[in-house]
Amino acid sequence: MEKSFTKLITVVFVILISIPGLLLSQVEVTLFHETFNGLTTSNTTGNALTGGNTDETGYVVGGGGSTMICSEDGTMNLTGGRFATKNLDLSGNNVKLYVTYKLIGGTTKKFQIDIDKTGTSGMGGILNEAGSSSPTTFTTKVFAITGGTATSYIHFRTESAHTIVLDEIKITHEVASLTPLVELTSGVNPAPAMETLEMDPVVYTYTAVANDANVLYNWYTDNTYTTLTAAPAGLSIAKNTEAKTVTISGTPTIVGTYYYKISINEENGNAIEGSVVVDAYVTPAPEIELTSGNNNQQVKAGSPITNVVYSLTYADGAEVTGLPNGLTGVYNSGTYTISGTVNESVTPGTFTYTITADPLSGYSGSNVTIGGNIIVKSVTAKAILYLTADVTPSTQDTKLYPLLNENTNYVVTVKQASGLAPAISFYDSYDLVVLNEIVGGTNAEAVALKNINKPILNLKSFVYNSGRWGWGTADNGLANNGTVTVAQPTHPVFSGITLNGGTLDLLTGAAAKGIQPADASIGGITVATAPKSDSNHAIAIHDVPGNVRGETITAKYILIALANDSYDKMTNDALTLFNNAVSYLLTSSQFVPVYTTTENVSSGDIIFENMQIRNPNNEFIRVMDMSGRIIISSDKDINMSTFNKGIYIIRGKSGVMKIALTR
Repeated sequence: MEKSFTKLITVVFVILISIPGLLLSQVEVTLFHETFNGLTTSNTTGNALTGGNTDETGYVVGGGGSTMICSEDGTMNLTGGRFATKNLDLSGNNVKLYVTYKLIGGTTKKFQIDIDKTGTSGMGGILNEAGSSSPTTFTTKVFAITGGTATSYIHFRTESAHTIVLDEIKITHEVASLTPLVELTSGVNPAPAMETLEMDPVVYTYTAVANDANVLYNWYTDNTYTTLTAAPAGLSIAKNTEAKTVTISGTPTIVGTYYYKISINEENGNAIEGSVVVDAYVTPAPEIELTSGNNNQQVKAGSPITNVVYSLTYADGAEVTGLPNGLTGVYNSGTYTISGTVNESVTPGTFTYTITADPLSGYSGSNVTIGGNIIVKSVTAKAILYLTADVTPSTQDTKLYPLLNENTNYVVTVKQASGLAPAISFYDSYDLVVLNEIVGGTNAEAVALKNINKPILNLKSFVYNSGRWGWGTADNGLANNGTVTVAQPTHPVFSGITLNGGTLDLLTGAAAKGIQPADASIGGITVATAPKSDSNHAIAIHDVPGNVRGETITAKYILIALANDSYDKMTNDALTLFNNAVSYLLTSSQFVPVYTTTENVSSGDIIFENMQIRNPNNEFIRVMDMSGRIIISSDKDINMSTFNKGIYIIRGKSGVMKIALTR
């Protein structure tokens, strides 16, 4: 059936502005188009009509007792009811509705078209036509739609017992358009190719074209581009009107040079001339690509690796060398997989492997290889989770992370601290958690670490603050300070380190942010101090026993408050300190501090000051000498002034402390 208004819809360009090299115009484009072809379903109230050749939308049926009948001849009968296009954007410029329809019978009942601008049906009527004065043959009417919104509906309705036959609906609007243009967007021109091998596609993109049919393309006999020819064997040119592209692709079968031209047959449209140069077949070099797994992974001796998988093309197979015992490589239909379990007897170290492809027959070039590393750690290696601000350590972290990662007794996994704290069970497979200082103090995972019963090496004192761990208040520290004052020189973290008059240099040079101490309110052991920004001292190295951290916590904890900005300035003593701290955290014995009578010290709720053991909560405590003999037990305060000089151990429910009576 001929659609009468299709002859009315033409593309009209209105020149708005003229600039050398630029043509800006208005072009009418289609928002919605329905011819009802292929729709045979009868639909009643509440059903949705979809399918057919609608471009972007379906319909909803409304009104009591309404009936929609679509016939195969491409019309839709609507009797005594209504339907509506689903929401359309009618807010553009010069929006027009084209409708081809006819009314059946001489009746005063009416055909109505309304624009729903507000979400309420019946708003903005643009047609209200009685059947008595309407023709019974198809006619096309054009309506201007003004004031539409981005979610407008168009309602088509008839009054009771009145029938309308719709033949076609089209909605258009005008948009600004630049000069029609086609240009190369992928591939090269001329395009190299090889017989019997699929060529790399050459893609051209066209823009500002009013009608896709005006994008033309052909093959030509030579570079004069005057005589058309058939497509070369194995090659094709295809237009994609949705993507607005023209693509040259295929697998050529005959050597030669083949010419094509793509042009836009519209005012100021351009043309591009190109060619595909097909050379005689030469056996290509093999290609190897990593497709899954980590080609630089750590594994404990006696443990399986995560499979490392490569894809191979233009190859008949491959071989691998350099793997530790227990791992193998297998080729299967274009993939090469390294898998297995490293033998327990393998000596820890880095195993650099190389995969060499087996080229296709006829290849005469150099070997094509790819490689990686399997880093084998000891059978008893501990698993360390290293939390940082990104998926890799920071650029300043040139000493601490390598110190741990290169230790054959540690398998280190770097993880970006998550904005959503993992479940506690996530940490089950790790023996130690290291919190890098560069992680934000309010980071959800960093905050949640407070309640994790795992050994923790914390480098960020700012998690102590209120609203985070609530353990105290951190300070940026005295600018450029890299020295700590040692309070507990017998602590295992100082093993093998020579202290300089009770101080220790952690940094080789000045840093804007170095040691960041904290005033702690949780208790625990002050191992070393450093000046705050106001020169007063606070805790720089903090040992908090598990039972002080929480009733259900048994794991140990150390704070070494050093800013990430200074990680690259760590002294050798600082690295020894960190190495000692990790070893201490991974062992079972808790350090018991030694205090003198000149210090006020505490362990949990028990306080020793001025020769008095203060027991504010009246818990049961025992005082023992170094042989373990109980000297005195009490649930009250204990006066130590009458005791002999020596070292005593005080044990209570809330903690353990070691004191030295020097007078």
